[in-house]
Amino acid sequence: MAKNAKAAYATAVWFQIRTDKCDAFVDHVRPHLEGWIRELPGFVEATLHAALDKQRVLINIVWDTKESAINYRTGPDNEQLWQIIQSSGAVQRDSHTYKIIEVIRRRAVSTRGE
Repeated sequence: MAKNAKAAYATAVWFQIRTDKCDAFVDHVRPHLEGWIRELPGFVEATLHAALDKQRVLINIVWDTKESAINYRTGPDNEQLWQIIQSSGAVQRDSHTYKIIEVIRRRAVSTRGE
């Protein structure tokens, strides 16, 4: 592992979205990613990205340890988010799109000598 690097674990899920409901889906889910999920043990950050064609949305939640990621993935909080996602009426869940990946987080280093 590189100096000043810390491992983290991301749970990344791609959703196929009905194009006409993409914006509403993002507006429906974002408050939950910015709200109660941040209070869960091991939470680091969450991002939500809509594809430019509005056919796919990526939800990426980063955890401090693999255990935290697995606990979220297999626990009731993940099911709660899935219920929120389902209630949007915009997506279908594909279990093959769910991944837990290790990522390396590095402290930003200025290249301008600042």
